[in-house]
Amino acid sequence: MISPGYCRILLPMEPDVYRQLQRHLDQMPVPFPETESGVEISLLKQLFDETEANIALKLSALPESVDRIFGRFKEGEITKEHLKEKLEGLFDKGAIMAVPNEKKGRMYSKLMLAIGIFEHQVDRITKELAEDFFKYEDEGFADAFLTAKTKQMCTIPVNVKIDPEFLISTYDNACTTEAISLLKRDKESIPPKDSKEMYKKMLMERYGVLGTLKLM
Repeated sequence: MISPGYCRILLPMEPDVYRQLQRHLDQMPVPFPETESGVEISLLKQLFDETEANIALKLSALPESVDRIFGRFKEGEITKEHLKEKLEGLFDKGAIMAVPNEKKGRMYSKLMLAIGIFEHQVDRITKELAEDFFKYEDEGFADAFLTAKTKQMCTIPVNVKIDPEFLISTYDNACTTEAISLLKRDKESIPPKDSKEMYKKMLMERYGVLGTLKLM
């Protein structure tokens, strides 16, 4: 029983480390938005264990030395040697970026999901990771990627003029054009037998092995 004059203050619970990491990555030029289903958390759990997620929270978008990153931890929270070992492990599995520096040694930074973490999974992709990525793409990441204020890629004419009537096709339009051209080729080229085969070919061209996983 609470006595008169006593006031109990309930402090808001701190989000778990994966939600913190999602919000940390959401500050990148290409956002990492939250979804209703929480599929982004499932995605992060396949890329980071809890210790690795906590380390990733200390990384900046710009490459930094181990000493600088180590300075963001509380005293006794981790040793510098263990931190370096974990950073190397994260880099090896494509979850963060690392660049060489002659004076400071290897420097580390966080990565965007795309273009970044996802592309680095090409040699270690699993069916579960691919399924979570495609679900996340449908539920929010695709919109975040395409509507980001800072674009990752753009066309820059160099010593040439692009007339206004000259259209630059999107990748999807290019795939559609290629699909139509395949159907118009001679029978010797053996075009896809049905729409599923055509879709599979287009996914393979766009995502490589990930395209076939989406069909499973």
